Amino acid sequence: MTAETYYRAAWERIKDAYLLQNEGHYPFAMYASGLAVECMLRAFRLLQDTSFDERHDLWQLWKNTELSNMRQGATYERVYALMSDIHGLWRNSFRFVSINELRSYL
Repeated sequence: MTAETYYRAAWERIKDAYLLQNEGHYPFAMYASGLAVECMLRAFRLLQDTSFDERHDLWQLWKNTELSNMRQGATYERVYALMSDIHGLWRNSFRFVSINELRSYL
């Protein structure tokens, strides 16, 4: 896989998530949203280093990119806040849950 492949996949998953959410398929919409983030982070990570294996741990993947190493400025603060939200809300296991289970989680 290349960074460009992950980048394109991220945008496709964003579109998928939007369509799924509009159709009321919330578990898959949330899952696709997380995949979009994971793809984008993998694209950033591949630009620096091809030897990584953070699996589906979005927080660890983010920590191992240059994005988390900025450590200053409004962009870092915004990205850190968004990653904190994503880390708190997204689970790889969402692909296995019903809508009712997802609602009880949220």
